[in-house]
Order: sequence, then structure tokens, then C-alpha cells
Amino acid sequence: MLRTLVRPLRWAITALWLAAVVVLLALVLVTHLATTFVIGGPSMQPAIGIGSLVVVNPVPIDDVRAGDMVTVRADNGVVITHRAIRTVTLASGRYLELKGDANATVDPVLVPERALLGRVGTILPLIGYLAAVLAT
Repeated sequence: MLRTLVRPLRWAITALWLAAVVVLLALVLVTHLATTFVIGGPSMQPAIGIGSLVVVNPVPIDDVRAGDMVTVRADNGVVITHRAIRTVTLASGRYLELKGDANATVDPVLVPERALLGRVGTILPLIGYLAAVLAT
């Protein structure tokens, strides 16, 4: 009787290990073939939680619409993912006005077109923690 219980248990454990390996390989492929970022702050909650992995697709500023979630790199190197409120054209160029969903007000500075990394295409909740561990 014990032998009949052990055999299915071995199959189940083997299947779980194989599934884990496939998931890890897929995660490695996604993070190396696409532009991805791990969300480290709460400003986009509940739409994007802390520890989420976001896949960013490059787009020109002309394709950004109000309501799109975009990722930008500030002049100090910090990467921010917020929602686009509007595009602004000034004499010095085109800019984005952004706001985090959890923030009460819009961001205090306009973001220049050159800082736009792209639009958020895919959000993988909590997978960013695993990606961060794999990257170390």
C-alpha cells in the first residue's frame, strides 16, 4: 500500500520541479529579451503593486495618451513608472505631465520627451521579487 502512495507522490513532486524550472527559464528570457523594471514604491497602487515586474514597450511620445502608464528615467537616473496625465508642448520641446495613482497631486516637474523609456505593456505582480533575487 505504501508503494502505491509513493509513486504518485514522486510524479507530483517531479512535475512541480519541472514547472518551477520552466517558470524560472521563462522569467530569465523575459527579463533579458525585454525592457523590464521592478516596482519599488507604492505610488502606482493598486494598479501596480510593490514588487511587480513591468515590461515596458518603447513608444514615441506621439503614441502616449492620457491614462497610459509610462516609464521614464529622470535626469538623476531614477526610473519612475506613473500614469500620463497629458502631453505639453513648450518652446523648449515636448513634455509629459505624470501622476502616480496613489498620489494626491500630479508630479511637480514635467518630464522631457528624451526621458521617456516607454509604455507599460505587461504587469507581473510580485514576480519582481524573484527577478531581483535572480539578478544578484
